[in-house]
Amino acid sequence: MPRFLLPFTLFTAGFGLMIPAAAGLFTANYSAFRQYISELGAMGMPQAALVNYGIFLPTGILNLVSVGWLIAALPRQYKTPAFLLFGLALGNFGAVVFPCDMGCPAMGSDRQAVHNLLGLLQYGTGGLALMWMSRRASYPLGVGLGLLVLGCLVQMGGPGIEMRGLWQRVAELCLYGWLPFCAWRFTGITAGRRGVSLSLEP
Repeated sequence: MPRFLLPFTLFTAGFGLMIPAAAGLFTANYSAFRQYISELGAMGMPQAALVNYGIFLPTGILNLVSVGWLIAALPRQYKTPAFLLFGLALGNFGAVVFPCDMGCPAMGSDRQAVHNLLGLLQYGTGGLALMWMSRRASYPLGVGLGLLVLGCLVQMGGPGIEMRGLWQRVAELCLYGWLPFCAWRFTGITAGRRGVSLSLEP
């Protein structure tokens, strides 16, 4: 495993999870449980430019580098499904280029339609990536996490829409947590002084 890959993916996960959460704490009348993360940078929000260019853009760059670095380090059988993790960066960049309307409605402007599509791709491809990689490694927990991400996606746009922020954050936790886990477990790690490999090579 590349020396700094695990710390970098840990930093990416921490930034992607904690910085938007902190921004939400300082946003008046914002509920992390009832509102999407992208609503922090919605059109018309006073801090939209700061959130979009100060949080979502650097998060997208971190995700882009993390996933690209992971793919370069992964064994060949995991590279193809890992490409689906680029959906994380796609969703971040989409929030910058196509910020949502106020309230992030299911139906809105053309910009909102693109925003919704990119969000669907972000969580859809992310869930599939976890399931595909885990099946190749015979790792049932990862398959379960992938199914959980897809289930959260359904809840966000359907029966659980009143608590859409909560469902989104559960999905984000699964996806961001997968980055450092993947860096540690799927690329292999040296344990102890004799360099024992802990990779999941079949």
